[in-house]
Amino acid sequence: MNNEETVAAVSGQGQSRVPSLILLKAGSQSPPIFMAHGLGSTVADLLPLASNLPVAHPIYGLQERGMDGVDAPLDRIEAMAEFHLAAIRQLQPHGPYLLIGYSFGGLVSLEIARRLSTAGEPIALLALLDSYPYRSYLPPLQSLRLLVRLAKLRLALILRATGTEGEATPHQLQHVKYAQLVAWRAYRPHFYDGKISFVKASIDSFLPDDPVAVWTSLVKEIRLEAVPGDHLAMLTTHAEAVAHVLLRYLEEAGVTGSNGD
Repeated sequence: MNNEETVAAVSGQGQSRVPSLILLKAGSQSPPIFMAHGLGSTVADLLPLASNLPVAHPIYGLQERGMDGVDAPLDRIEAMAEFHLAAIRQLQPHGPYLLIGYSFGGLVSLEIARRLSTAGEPIALLALLDSYPYRSYLPPLQSLRLLVRLAKLRLALILRATGTEGEATPHQLQHVKYAQLVAWRAYRPHFYDGKISFVKASIDSFLPDDPVAVWTSLVKEIRLEAVPGDHLAMLTTHAEAVAHVLLRYLEEAGVTGSNGD
């Protein structure tokens, strides 16, 4: 069974509308763990990470609105946070909350955490996996270094281009991705009076290379750890290494119920 079939099987995704919360891994302990996916992807891409986390807590993926081809995608991160928060609080009315966000999903998770904290709810873990604001809102030095690296990457891609077309992307996913791009470019993070645990890919690619410089003025506290590979490999080749770091974070947050894997 492939990733998409697994998500459908555990979530009952045969209905006309895709739910906001999709169960990635069943568990009997509380609280649940909530994961947000990256730009232009779905919760299916989080399955390798979820399956490598040996915890007895259920793990849910936050699926962006619009994947059913019926509902209009949201184009503001603040609206996405409100959308997911309604579903989260219906499942778990009170904290402590466990939030993990990959790439673009980290910004959504951050906004969810800000809202919960404002409401007086405790955040036991807010983990961002290679997650950054759009380059317009980076510190000047980080923005300049990123632009130089992006220019080099574009040149390398041009030199390697073969003219081969990629696989077609589902129509609804294209709409959601466009809305996410609009949201990412418009989103300027506000200060979060809490701690973020940041997991960085060791190989720098198209994202900033110093998350502490980016986030230190935007959060009360940040801790950083690097894992092997690049940004995309965090959820594939090196999903086990990322899960190992997250498991330690969860244990420190008091989530110690293992499923025996």
